[in-house]
Amino acid sequence: ALLAVASGMALIVWRGIDYQRRWNTTPITLGEVVVVEPPPPHPFPDAFTTVYADEAGVKRQVVFKRSDLYNSPKVGEVVEVRYLPEAPDEALGPVRFRDAAVEKYLPWAIGLVVGYFLLQLVVYIVHRAWNQT
Repeated sequence: ALLAVASGMALIVWRGIDYQRRWNTTPITLGEVVVVEPPPPHPFPDAFTTVYADEAGVKRQVVFKRSDLYNSPKVGEVVEVRYLPEAPDEALGPVRFRDAAVEKYLPWAIGLVVGYFLLQLVVYIVHRAWNQT
């Protein structure tokens, strides 16, 4: 079981490194902020609707949260947008793309470790019940 967990963890880490490498090598696309929510004069907007064109020239739209960007842009300002070629609708801002692999693969790693410990607990309980009879 430990060998399976170690192999699974190695696979998760390898896939995470490859996924992050792909995000790091995607070209930067510029997008224009078209809507800010809540609108001014609210001092701290939470959402920024941004329009950008993918590599085929198709106009796409993404809503960034405040944590996706380094600053709070105003309507008409340009922001960096990154997306993977196979998923142009799933764009990320300049802050989020840096930890894309962590957000995607860390839950898998945690699930693997928790599953391993739950399996160990079940084996212990069954073994103990078997030996008491």
